[in-house]
Amino acid sequence: MCGDEVVSLGLCCSEIAFDEAYGSITAGCPAGPWSYVDGSNPIASDDNPGTAEAPWATIQHATAVAVPGDVIIIESAIYTVVPVDSRLEPALNPAMSGTADAPIVFKGRGAPVVTTRPSVSDTLTAAASNSIVLAPGSSSDDGAYEGWFIRLSSGPATDEYRRIAAYDGASRTASFSQPLPQVPNAGDGYDLTVPGPILGTNGRDHIVWDGMHVVERDSYHPDTGPVVLWESNDGAFIGNEIEGQTTLLQDNHNGLRINSSNRLLVRNNDIHGIQPVDLGENNPQNHAAIMIYLSSDVVFEHNELHDSFTGFFPKGESGPHVFRFNELHDLAKGVRLSYHHQVDVTQNLFYDCDLSLQPAEEIVDIRVYNNVFYESRAGIGNWFDVSGIGVFNNLFLAVQRPFDFDAAIGDISSDHNVFAEFDAFAAQGVDVGGLAGWQALGYDAASLAGDPGVVDAAAHDFHPVQGSILLDAGIDLADHDGDGNTREAIPVGIYIDGDERVGRVR
Repeated sequence: MCGDEVVSLGLCCSEIAFDEAYGSITAGCPAGPWSYVDGSNPIASDDNPGTAEAPWATIQHATAVAVPGDVIIIESAIYTVVPVDSRLEPALNPAMSGTADAPIVFKGRGAPVVTTRPSVSDTLTAAASNSIVLAPGSSSDDGAYEGWFIRLSSGPATDEYRRIAAYDGASRTASFSQPLPQVPNAGDGYDLTVPGPILGTNGRDHIVWDGMHVVERDSYHPDTGPVVLWESNDGAFIGNEIEGQTTLLQDNHNGLRINSSNRLLVRNNDIHGIQPVDLGENNPQNHAAIMIYLSSDVVFEHNELHDSFTGFFPKGESGPHVFRFNELHDLAKGVRLSYHHQVDVTQNLFYDCDLSLQPAEEIVDIRVYNNVFYESRAGIGNWFDVSGIGVFNNLFLAVQRPFDFDAAIGDISSDHNVFAEFDAFAAQGVDVGGLAGWQALGYDAASLAGDPGVVDAAAHDFHPVQGSILLDAGIDLADHDGDGNTREAIPVGIYIDGDERVGRVR
């Protein structure tokens, strides 16, 4: 036990459990000094010294005063912030960077919740299905509330929310693109909330956010997410939960947005709920749990991405990155790759996806290897031809179409995979039959079709059993053991060494 937590992995530091990654981040338990925020403590005040006995009240204060080496323990409570109507500046952005030897650590204990609070609460004057007349005294400036969220707090449309698409100051009328299912009554209450990221870093290096539960509520700003790591290097985002909000797409809608940042660790997070209101004209794949632009050398490991449209979306002109040991499920697209180079997607588990992995525009040296694709409609595919991707040592089990291309396939390489319980391969929108038909097109000459022999697929235990065809069907093209021999046989699927852990670790 570590305090009130059972710890089988990681560190126990002053009765608080820390991820095993701190062995690298701070060379063991972070030394501190340690300070405390406790929004549920009746004596908490930002005028306090910030000790466990006399904690601060707000995370805003902690981010304002933290200096290199500080460890800020954030106790379980509900904390609210007002975003700043920016796509790159989070409401909670530390005032200072840490250093390589002394990062600043913000560590949640008991999954403290951080969400938005309204800037205006009032009662409406009149309403229609797609517009609301705000209360007297509201701004008379055109566009004053454009992009803000309005949420009904009473009446027949209680808890319905919409992003304000336009605001007419003279009439105090806020209009929105998507009609309300029920028309509110005059006198019903409403809240107005400023959009923008809630937590993260902008222009700050060597910062760790750990153990927070971020709730997106009414904060969607086009082309960003509730958490941003923007122009921020050598930091970490560990053990957090991001709870997204279904919304009408205006531009990219992300859970975690990484932009112009390098050498980050994104580990052991649970990100979900980044969903579109409808599929609409705007491409719904841009609702992505994690989206990456103009960044390099980021390691994404042991994350669980689910119940969103897209899981990982490395989108804008960057790389290299590594995606490993992640669990991706209940997604329309598990991974989409665009404009990236030198990306390794390895030892991940995909299941219950419509399309597990979609290689797309202008990718170079993408390696997809030793993954498990399970119980999904399609494994790898696109509606246009692609190039720059190698696919090897993967297990496709109960995937209806392991490869599913609506047009010409393009220039890809695929071999040493194992396929089982599938319907057919597809090229140019036409089923080409089983593995033999696929091989006739020039792919997967050394791949196998047949019972893979795993412990319990239904329980997501894909360890190969004794005699499994997986055990020596792969080839060590990525030099997993570092011996320089890239032609030796290794297992297909996630379990090369046998003791790998996939998904979140606790």
